[in-house]
Amino acid sequence: MSANLQQTQLMGLKMQVRSHEADKRQRSEEEERIAKELAKEQDEFRWQMLEWISTTDFRGVQDEKLDNTLDGTAQWLLDDDRFKDWKLQSRPNRLYLHGKAGSGKSHLAAKLIRDVDLWCREQNASLAKVETQISREQNANASHAKMESHLAGEQNTNVSLAKVETQLARGEENSSITKLENQRKYAMAYIYCGANMTETSGHKNLDRTSEPRSGAAAILSSILRQLYSYLPRDQDVEFLRDLCRQNQSSNPSIEDVRESIRLIVAKFARTFIVVR
Repeated sequence: MSANLQQTQLMGLKMQVRSHEADKRQRSEEEERIAKELAKEQDEFRWQMLEWISTTDFRGVQDEKLDNTLDGTAQWLLDDDRFKDWKLQSRPNRLYLHGKAGSGKSHLAAKLIRDVDLWCREQNASLAKVETQISREQNANASHAKMESHLAGEQNTNVSLAKVETQLARGEENSSITKLENQRKYAMAYIYCGANMTETSGHKNLDRTSEPRSGAAAILSSILRQLYSYLPRDQDVEFLRDLCRQNQSSNPSIEDVRESIRLIVAKFARTFIVVR
């Protein structure tokens, strides 16, 4: 009689687990749908904001310089220990290259820019893989803990599951989540002083009445835009975001641009700015 009762209780608990998992899947699908819609809205606003910050684009100059270089150009520079130290050291430092007019400094800069950009993207991709792995481990730990809770014969299944989920949300089951929060990504921006700066096409919903920027304002705004593009879509410089929403027809002031650069740089482990 006792064994039958235990078997009945076990079957009941398993049914509750299945019911809970089915509800969880349904909630997960709805959350995924909402997340996609939110991501689309964030992407739209992020593009508007980038266009509002700056329409100055140096990519055309960069591509032209790379197209006009031969294979192996600047390899001596990329292999130089001084360049490697500059790229890998965590403390702020400068790398200064100088030469006569027409000696190929712009082509060296183009190769350096491509190398640093690739390095930043590789570092960020590695961090993204770690984030994905931790997320999977967290979900696996949650499922395992829930099953153990049910099989142990918890009297109040919902309360037990809520406790497990709360612990996981707080990071009590996986300290690596907290460690990951302290890992920041890498970013870079570059400019070609004296080059013919092109303008991006602009966003269809962006009604700008002010004139295109030039000089220091154009350069700083371009740096801000490039660094801003490295931020995850759910992260913004709040005061700049609010300013964009309030008045997209006017450029941000140069003071706001400078302050925004300072705030964004603080968000990254390393920030590279290459000036030719």
